[in-house]
Amino acid sequence: MREGLSLCPIVPLVVYHGESGWSAAQCLSDLIRYPDGLSEYQPEFVFRLLDLSRLSDSEITGDVVLQSTLRLLKYSRSRQLVEKLVDILTSLAGALLSSSLPAWIEAVGVYLMSVNRDIDAEHYKQTLASVLPVQYEPGSLADRLLIQGREEGRKEGREEIKLVVAGQIQLLEELLGDTLTTDAELQSTGLDALTMQLADLQQRLRDRPS
Repeated sequence: MREGLSLCPIVPLVVYHGESGWSAAQCLSDLIRYPDGLSEYQPEFVFRLLDLSRLSDSEITGDVVLQSTLRLLKYSRSRQLVEKLVDILTSLAGALLSSSLPAWIEAVGVYLMSVNRDIDAEHYKQTLASVLPVQYEPGSLADRLLIQGREEGRKEGREEIKLVVAGQIQLLEELLGDTLTTDAELQSTGLDALTMQLADLQQRLRDRPS
């Protein structure tokens, strides 16, 4: 207003994708019982609720990227995700520019492996190979993340595991909006310290509001 601009409306929206339906209040009057005569003076702060757990896939509308993202959120913690993932990734691949697709693949992979117990790095890699014509360059962050299961299973040495952990740290930092730890800093840090740093980032991602 000081700059001569008008105030803009604010429309609060909650996108809920918990395992059970939303049951909490949606405005202050549902939480506070006002004495007679005071209710007209109280703010309501009503928000619009999009409860994905109560919507069928056909009821999730919008452009393809939005639909795919909301379906990903809807099934993120569900065992049904395993059977839904191919269709979701196929839809994203058809709607996104090829230049932006790798970043989406990385973000989706990190998110799913943080919240879903049935999806691991190897399963995600196999799913990608079945639906997406994307080749990862050796040594890329996405490649280091997706080979985690195989690398750790074969136990090829602390340096290889350290490389995987360092890649995961940078991916999670990017997803959380943190300043990325440089390659030099990661290389100079011991594996035990990197593992603790990774665990902290994973917990922060799990603790973020749905």
